[in-house]
Order: sequence, then C-alpha cells, then structure tokens
Amino acid sequence: MKIKSILLAAFCTVVVGGVGTVILEPPTAIAQENRNQRRTRVSQAEAVLIDRNPNARINLRTEPSWRSRVRGSGLVGDRVEILKETQSREGEMWYEVKFRESGEMGWIPGENIRVGEIGSSRGESMQLSQRGEGTFQISGRSGWEITQVTANVDDGDQVELAFRLDDNRLIRLSGDLDRRDAYTLVIDVENSGNADASGTIDIEYGLNNSINRIYGDGRLDGQPFSISFNGESRMGSSNNPTQEFVGQDINAVVRSLRSQGWRVVETDPGVVKLDRGRLGIDINFDPRTRNVRSVRTIDVI
Repeated sequence: MKIKSILLAAFCTVVVGGVGTVILEPPTAIAQENRNQRRTRVSQAEAVLIDRNPNARINLRTEPSWRSRVRGSGLVGDRVEILKETQSREGEMWYEVKFRESGEMGWIPGENIRVGEIGSSRGESMQLSQRGEGTFQISGRSGWEITQVTANVDDGDQVELAFRLDDNRLIRLSGDLDRRDAYTLVIDVENSGNADASGTIDIEYGLNNSINRIYGDGRLDGQPFSISFNGESRMGSSNNPTQEFVGQDINAVVRSLRSQGWRVVETDPGVVKLDRGRLGIDINFDPRTRNVRSVRTIDVI
C-alpha cells in the first residue's frame, strides 16, 4: 500500500502551504518538453552577411522563424555583431544580430551568416592579378582588348586597378572600396591618373588571389565607359589555380577552402562539392588514399 501511495502522489495535484498548485509530471513528459524548447545562447562575435546571390537583400526578422515579421533587410557583405544564437525545432540555426552602422537589431538565419569572416574584412590589404580576356569600351571609340588585370587594395581601403591592353598599354583607375565580402569587391571609381573618372566596378575573385570576373561602367573625362573581363580560370584554361590541389589530402584541401570562405554543400563517396557565391568547386578524391584526383570549377546558378 505504501508503494501505491507514493506512485499516486507523483501524478496528483499537490497544494503547498496554500500558496499555489504544483503538478508533478512523469520524467518522460519533462524530457519531451525540454526537447521541444529552443536553447538560446548568448554570444559576442562579429560576422558578415552572405548569400549565393551577391546582390541579395537579406531579411531581418523579429523572431527566429521564417514566419515572423520582416522588420528590415541587409546587404551581402554587411558586418554585424552577434548578440544571441538559437536552434529552431527544425534544427536551423538563427542569430540575433546588431548592424554596426545603423544599430538595427533582429534575427537572421544561419545560412546567411558567416561568423569570424576570414580574409574579407575591411582594413586588410589584398593583391589580385589575373590574365584573361576582356574589353575596355569608351563611347564613340573602338573597344580595347584587355589581356591582364591587377587590383591592389591597401589597409586604408584605397584601390588601384591596372588594365593591360593587347598593345601593352596600361589603363589605370583608382578609388575607394565600397563593399567587400568573401568573393566580391565593389569599388567606387574616383580618378584615372590626372583624368577625372567615376563609376562602379565589381570584381569577383577566387583562389590564390585570382580574378574570375570584372564588370562595371562609369565616366572617364566625361565620356561613358564600360569594362568586362573574364579570367583564364573562368574560360576553362589550364591556368585554373585549383589544379594545385591534385594529389593533396582531401581534408587539408577542404580546410584550406573553408578558411577562404568556401562552404561545403554536398559530400558523397569520393566527391566533395563547395560553393562561394556564384562559384562552385567539385572535388573528386580517392576514398582509399584520401588524395584529390581532379578539381572542377563551375558557375552556380
């Protein structure tokens, strides 16, 4: 009888000193409730907004849920402070963030956040160089063929661009770095030597300080100009810098790529696929030796 009384008490309503009512639930019910609750952890870190589309607007929400109200938006490359992080019932990570410039706060899904961004923060120098094919066009004139481009970003976010033409002449443009993320530089053009210049140039860069693509337009001494350029690695040339990974250990290669902002999107026996913005890399490796067999770069649509 004593055992029955104890079991009965565990599932009954108990009045404590007339103050309130406590309902004792079985341990399995308590465990289930804990599993259903989201765990929120306070965090203090810097992060950058990312997306497969470098021109995307990323919604800022009132709660860590896709169904919550949108209170604003940010741009790819915007830097934020992470205030909290939580995991939804569906297993998705969400971050409460504060924008550094506006002070606006809200929730952004983990797929649009990169914490501790490496190699893409403002105030860091960068040197890019790439051979390829392109055109520098000034309105009313024949286009000039571009054979090589160099871009130097100093630690003060000043940018110097040099476009080498097929006749070995150089066209130089300089300006300020407007935005920078893991795969794109956006430059506000201010001058061209002693000539007046204005406009915007986007540079999509890749591994080993390579340039994948350049496009932009503006005005040079009052005349409209446009630029388009594709690096050799984008044209299927053997100059593809990722070929240096052939023969290396797959784990070391993936670590190196992730440190440069690449994200693993798929793994299969003998294959790892990564992307960064509109670029993708497919790596084939030997499952036995773990050595890379081949590397292929693609455009992610």
